[in-house]
Amino acid sequence: MIEARYKHDPVLEQYLLELGQGDLSNLEHVFQSAFREDAEGKFLYENPYQQIPKTQAASIQSLVRMANISNVLEVGTFVGFSSFSMAQAIESDNGRVTSLEIEENHHKQAVENLLSHKARYGGDKTTSKLDYVLTDAKEYMCQRNMIEKAKDIDLFFLDGDKCNYGFYYEWAVEHLKRGCLFVVDNALFYEAVYTDPTNMYASAIKEMTSQFKKDGKFDFRLEIVSVGNREKINSPGVECMIVATKR
Repeated sequence: MIEARYKHDPVLEQYLLELGQGDLSNLEHVFQSAFREDAEGKFLYENPYQQIPKTQAASIQSLVRMANISNVLEVGTFVGFSSFSMAQAIESDNGRVTSLEIEENHHKQAVENLLSHKARYGGDKTTSKLDYVLTDAKEYMCQRNMIEKAKDIDLFFLDGDKCNYGFYYEWAVEHLKRGCLFVVDNALFYEAVYTDPTNMYASAIKEMTSQFKKDGKFDFRLEIVSVGNREKINSPGVECMIVATKR
């Protein structure tokens, strides 16, 4: 099932955000932090376009609200925009987004964004729901206490450590509760899943997507989230995410 195809341009993006139910208010400083530049005008982060677009963030917020999500596990923080977006959509005061990141500079930026948000807007409910962890996600999720906590996860958002997507799929099959949402970003990996059979990350993602269909452990769909601007270096072309529910 393919849904919501659109061209990623500022005018249409603004239209979709205005009419959608997403709420990204107060998060512009987090979004823009991915595009910070050094003194020579070069991006501080190798590929700032790995960040999810605003329209995708709004779509995930809708999932969080419709499914009454309160406990989220995220693999791949980057600068924290996706985790902020999910935390802002959680209605429960006891909600929590735990975000795992192995890259120290990404983790540091997310923490800086958290502190900056507190300074700008006070200790609002969004920041109180965020927990950033600098760790190897695969090792972290194999810990006994984490496996025990898996039954409390309402949404597992996978957006990092692409070469180990197979591990995260098997972990989700074994430990996530029935009805839990499993959302996987970069399901096309910049179109490489069907244009570059030699790309190891794309191969891992393609294999995991095949497992979704073959195993029957999840109800799932592929949702197109962006058609990028090819004039921008490293900007994705068509990109989509997997939205799955544990059976």
